[in-house]
Amino acid sequence: MAEIRKRFVCSNRCGDEFFTTAHVVEEWKVDGLGNWIETTQALETSQKPNDENIWTCAKCNEEAFLFEDSYYEGAFEYGGYYFRGYKVLLKTLTREIIGIMNRVRSDIILGFSKYEWGKRGYTYEGFYAASGKSDYDVFECIETGKVYLPGENELFEYIETQEERRATVQ
Repeated sequence: MAEIRKRFVCSNRCGDEFFTTAHVVEEWKVDGLGNWIETTQALETSQKPNDENIWTCAKCNEEAFLFEDSYYEGAFEYGGYYFRGYKVLLKTLTREIIGIMNRVRSDIILGFSKYEWGKRGYTYEGFYAASGKSDYDVFECIETGKVYLPGENELFEYIETQEERRATVQ
């Protein structure tokens, strides 16, 4: 299993890029009194962003929160995101399969797909291999809080009602 790391997550679950602070040592062009005229180059980062900083989503401008290691217990990593088994679906009858397919949609924000719009590489076989050949059909993404159904060409978002979601979580 890959080493688990801390990760900031948008409170609206809409993105994985953030604004925060870092301390950078710069070379400046100055006048005779030491007043800044222009920055000529950044020489080094003296302090990288840390957990004490405020992290703001680059898409929606909402404050992000930190997922600690305990959130990742029992999870597997795929494409830089962590997933855990969420639900087993019954797929024995054609009617049930049609019902399941009416509950999925492409998630172009997360973007695990073989299609042109995909942001991240994806294979069905690779996803299940990363899961340890799990028996689950639906997986929860820890960072987005959404649930996903692996398909042949993309990782579909699986839509549930709030009541179904509460029943599954309990």
